[in-house]
Amino acid sequence: MKVFIAYSHRDSAIAKSFYGYLREHGFEVSSDNDLLVGDSWQEKLLSMMSEADVVMVIVSNDSMKSVFVHTEIGMTIRSDKFRDIPRLFPYIVYGTDIPSNLEDIQCFIGTDNVYHDLELISEQLNELRGSILTKNKANYEQLGNIGVNLDTYIRDVFVRLDKNERRNRLLSYFMYFVAFMLLTFSLIFAFNTTKAYVLVTTLEEIIPKAISGTLIFAVAIAMARFAFLLGKSFMVEAIRNGDRIHAISFGQFFIKAYGDKATRQEVREVFGEWNIDKGSSFRTMEARDIDPNTLGALEIIKTAIAKK
Repeated sequence: MKVFIAYSHRDSAIAKSFYGYLREHGFEVSSDNDLLVGDSWQEKLLSMMSEADVVMVIVSNDSMKSVFVHTEIGMTIRSDKFRDIPRLFPYIVYGTDIPSNLEDIQCFIGTDNVYHDLELISEQLNELRGSILTKNKANYEQLGNIGVNLDTYIRDVFVRLDKNERRNRLLSYFMYFVAFMLLTFSLIFAFNTTKAYVLVTTLEEIIPKAISGTLIFAVAIAMARFAFLLGKSFMVEAIRNGDRIHAISFGQFFIKAYGDKATRQEVREVFGEWNIDKGSSFRTMEARDIDPNTLGALEIIKTAIAKK
């Protein structure tokens, strides 16, 4: 169990007694005595506090005048709101009144015999250590169950994404083929229609043939464009599914490699890449993308006939 001792330097003698006694009794103790020359003391102390299972604050009339001790108490109280087992362990030095910011927290009231107090504190810390070990065991079992469920979920996602990728690729190839066939039909139709116009001698025969031919040609071109856009959209979706599979594979590796050390935010950032797309490509399709502009073509025919 890791114990961090927060105190005022005027209580150094008491802190030294705590430090030595708890270490002798199997606790991993840290305090500002562990700072080395050149250390960033604020960063190092915050790191010690965050890693500690217990933050033991030596509360005395002197320590209550220390801004740093008040800050350490406040930070621990805030962090304890998100923990099942509180970390703050206030030791009230004999003859010191309980400060207002600790009135709602169970404190250890010291006596004039510090070593007797340390015996009782050691017993309480051992009980707390047992509670922490039990809680950690339950958490590990829960994480194990979550891991199994997550693996199952990831496998299901892989299967669905793989099916979607294959389906979208096949649909894309099919729509490209349809677009190619419609373009081929349009070219053949245009060629045959041009040949037919040569045999027409009167204007009355040209007009209906030109209008019907233009409409058929325009519809065929529009369908070809529509088929091409569908093919492109299906291909984009297939590529996105492939990217999602790659992102999930990396996320799965990240969890297996760093799952017990990774923070919730890091896991969210890694798996946030699952949704790589910015919306389906089908949403960007508009009516004008397949509009054959038939009216424009008929206007051209009308102008040509008028000139003739």
